[in-house]
Amino acid sequence: MSEHGFLLVDKPKGWTSFDVCGRLRRIFGIKRVGHTGTLDPFATGLLVVALGKATKLIPFFEKDVKTYETMIRFGVMSDTLDPEGIVTTQEGKVQAVKGAEIEKVLSEVFMGKITQIPPKYSALKINGKKMYELARAGEEFEVKPRETEIHAVELLKLEYPDARIRITASAGFYVRSFARDLA
Repeated sequence: MSEHGFLLVDKPKGWTSFDVCGRLRRIFGIKRVGHTGTLDPFATGLLVVALGKATKLIPFFEKDVKTYETMIRFGVMSDTLDPEGIVTTQEGKVQAVKGAEIEKVLSEVFMGKITQIPPKYSALKINGKKMYELARAGEEFEVKPRETEIHAVELLKLEYPDARIRITASAGFYVRSFARDLA
């Protein structure tokens, strides 16, 4: 097998994208391993990994459109905006909305260019430090909104308070921010 090229890895839950790259470094005995976009540790799915000289091509793939499938639970929010964080809001009785109401919001609010505020617990950097490191240290900082684009969004299933949604979006899109904003 060549030590240069791309691998498509089905990232398991509990692994960081960095964990996957570390494992591949050991398996192939090479130093240059990188991925084309971070998946959260609780997320599963396709992680595109470059090996050796192929890492020079990563900037051409990082801006690509990506598709996500997510489950959103209405009425619950955590400090990290994901299922692994500390629950900060839990409404005892959530008012159910119909699928048609969610689909209307998705098509009217979440199509085309949108502005998102990334989660404080993300790998974005402020003054050279990852935001999740600052957040875990209890430091206060401002998270600036970023523009991204949603190309397609579809409600796949609604079993209130859970909704399964598929989103195709450009680089810089945060599923966790989308869930917060939709709720």
